[in-house]
Amino acid sequence: MGLLIYILPPKKFFIFLRIIGVSIILLLSGCSTSTFTPSESNRPLLSQRNRNILNLAVDLQHTIAQNVWPGFEGFQTAVVFLSPEGQFLFNSQGNPPLEYKAIGRQGIKWSNKDYKTDTWIAPDGKPFSKEEFDQGYLANAFSVEQSEGHFPYSVFFLDSIERFHQKGMKWSPDDWLSIFWHEVFHNFQDSLYAPELVVSEITNFANIKPYVESEKFLELVRHEQRILMTALKKQKLKDKRKTICMDFLNARKKRYKSMNQLAVTSEKFYEISEGTARYVEELMSLEAGRIFSAERVRSSFKIIGFEHFEKYAKKNLASYYEKLDTMSTSMKYFYNTGFGLALLLDQINPLWKKTAFQTKGFLFTTVEQWCRR
Repeated sequence: MGLLIYILPPKKFFIFLRIIGVSIILLLSGCSTSTFTPSESNRPLLSQRNRNILNLAVDLQHTIAQNVWPGFEGFQTAVVFLSPEGQFLFNSQGNPPLEYKAIGRQGIKWSNKDYKTDTWIAPDGKPFSKEEFDQGYLANAFSVEQSEGHFPYSVFFLDSIERFHQKGMKWSPDDWLSIFWHEVFHNFQDSLYAPELVVSEITNFANIKPYVESEKFLELVRHEQRILMTALKKQKLKDKRKTICMDFLNARKKRYKSMNQLAVTSEKFYEISEGTARYVEELMSLEAGRIFSAERVRSSFKIIGFEHFEKYAKKNLASYYEKLDTMSTSMKYFYNTGFGLALLLDQINPLWKKTAFQTKGFLFTTVEQWCRR
C-alpha cells in the first residue's frame, strides 16, 4: 500500500489560512504584522523577518505534520536561535543554563518565555571557537547526553538564514524550513526510542565511520539500494515481497558479514535516526508544496524570497526512488538507506511508525518481520 499524500480540503485550507496567515505575510520583509506590535520602549531584539519565519515553521508543522508522522504536529522543542541580533533561547523546557538571561517577549507565538546570552555559547556551555562560529553550519539537535548535560532537556541549535548566507550557504526560506523540521524531528525521536536501544555504545558514530568512508563498502550499499528501488516501483505486493524478502534481505545480510557486529547495530540506529528525519523533512515539504499549489493560497501571500515550496509541488514520491543509490564517501549513506526503508514500509506496513523505534534492529528488523508473515 503506497503512502497517500493528502491535499487539504477547502475547509482545511481556510483553517490553514487563519492559522498561518499573519506570520507568513511578508516573511522576509521588515514590515510589521498584527500578531506582535510592541511599543517603541519594548521593541523586541529579534528582527521581524526572523520572528515571522520561526512562527511559520511551527505553524506549518501544526497544520500538515499529521499527514506525515502522527503526533509530530503537536511537538515543540527548545530552540537556540543564532542571528545577527544575538543568541536566543525559545520555548525552554525548564530552567535554562545560567548564561541564558530572561528577556522580553520576542513575538515567537510558541514560546512562553524568551532568553538571550551575552556571548556566543556552544551547547556544552563553552564559548564557540572562531571556526565553529564563523564557518560551521549550525543546524543540529542535541540530546541531554550530546550537550554533556549542560541542557537538562533536548535542544535544537539553528543559525538564521542571514548567518547561513554569510557562511556561503545560500538557502532559501524553503530550504531553511525543511531543515528546521528535520532537526526538530530528531528531538521528537527522543520520546519514541526504547531507552535500551540507544545507549552510548550503540550511538557512537566511530563504530561505522570506517565504512562510511570506504568506496568499496559503498558499492555494496548501492547494490542493495538498487534492489530496493526496484521493489518500490513494483505495483503488485507479491512481486514486491519476492524482491524484498529474497533479493534485498540476502544482499543486506551478505554485506553485514563484512562488518563487525557493533558496527551493524550502530548502522541500524543511524538508519532510523537520519532516515526517518529525512523522510519527515521531504514529506513535510511535499505537503507544503501541495498546500501552496492552490492559487487561492498562493495569491494570499506576497513573500520576499519565499518560493512556496514550488520545487516540491512538482514532485511525487516516485521522484525519490531514482536517487536512493546516490551516495559518496562525503555523504553518510544511512540517510538514503533509512529513507528508502521508510518509503518501503509505507507501502507494505502502514502501522510501522507505531513500533519501529521500539524494535531491536529498527527499520531493517521491521522489514524482516513483515517478510516472515
